[in-house]
Amino acid sequence: MIRIDNAKKNNSNADVVPVVRQRIQLYALTFFLSAGSLLPSLLADADNDKNLTTAYQLKAAFLYNFMKFVEWPDNSSRSDNSGQPPKPFVLCVLGEDSLKAPLNSLADKTIKDRPVKVLFIDSFETVKKKNREATVEDYLDQLQKTIVSCHLLFVGAAEKERLAEILKLSEKKPILTVSDISNFASLGGVIEFVTENNKMRFDINLISAEAKALKISSQLLQLAHKVYKKETARPTP
Repeated sequence: MIRIDNAKKNNSNADVVPVVRQRIQLYALTFFLSAGSLLPSLLADADNDKNLTTAYQLKAAFLYNFMKFVEWPDNSSRSDNSGQPPKPFVLCVLGEDSLKAPLNSLADKTIKDRPVKVLFIDSFETVKKKNREATVEDYLDQLQKTIVSCHLLFVGAAEKERLAEILKLSEKKPILTVSDISNFASLGGVIEFVTENNKMRFDINLISAEAKALKISSQLLQLAHKVYKKETARPTP
């Protein structure tokens, strides 16, 4: 008669579940990469609102999936051992209102058993419209206080002129910075959306990620278009 140790069996199952879950997540991200190749005109056709909506939905899906393959220093699933609910993952969007609709659909989603909270931050131009006396210095000071709670910060094109200052504010902080602004990764951002041969891809600056104590899954690195590493200080295809 063969006796099965239930404790060992349960531990084995517990180890298998996260692995299977991560593989499913990887397949999902690979699907979105493939979907990006099916959108040759979505990002270019500014007259087609439906196409633009689809493109933003795809970008929102990327942002959500990026968070599944990154580990933050505060990655404990709960705030403490007092039975409190899990702390949310905070996904912040700076100056990109077009992502509101697709990202609001993440309200009931979870990542690593933690809820997702989406926070939209006004661009400086929007702040200026609300308050004509607002200065860039005051804006950046408030922004620095706001992004402290962000796990992921997407920087919209509206903040291109202040990109250097924004990257400085998030420097060495455990914030996954993402943008579609040209040269974002080479300037110190962590993940940059790029378009190559009408395909939506992404570059990863591993140097910046490590400086922020962020651990990016090797699986995500393998899917990247280019990776900036310490050894070469140049993007690796």
